[in-house]
Amino acid sequence: MVESTWQDGNPQADTRPTEGPERSMTMYEDNAAANALRNIGAVKERARLKSSMSPAWYGPAAAATVIVPAVGLAWGSGRGGLWVPVTLLLPFVGMGAIVALARTARRMTGVMVAASVSERLRRRWIALLAVLGAGAVTWGLCAQFGIRAAGTRVTVFVVLGIGVWVACAVRNAGIRQRLRELA
Repeated sequence: MVESTWQDGNPQADTRPTEGPERSMTMYEDNAAANALRNIGAVKERARLKSSMSPAWYGPAAAATVIVPAVGLAWGSGRGGLWVPVTLLLPFVGMGAIVALARTARRMTGVMVAASVSERLRRRWIALLAVLGAGAVTWGLCAQFGIRAAGTRVTVFVVLGIGVWVACAVRNAGIRQRLRELA
């Protein structure tokens, strides 16, 4: 059976079958194509999520990179000389090494998703504010209790380091939850 349709004000014959095995085959193909597109979207989303997970060692390494220089600076401040510039360079060298290791670990997964710095900050602004807020509260409490500058610095950086570790763990837990939902 052939249907006639109006297209652009002109009657035209529709040559697609409306009944029979040919029509059911077309509907099946349409459904298969739609399912394939949904599956591709889900696979892309899973790959994006997997690539954005931090390695398990990233949190403790970042915490150590924040804490160790603060301890070194507190230790070196009384000694003077070469120790002060060395302790000032430690955080930059440590974070550079951690970023390089994390990038290598992500490359080994086979999926790299390029995100701009502003996009990454936008996704992590709540965790960043929470960690910085905890550091500010710790600094205020140390000042209130009369702890000296070196002790305050070490305490604040310990809190910041633990905050970074917790933020990484919470972020990974959220990613794992979304991966389970997609499965």
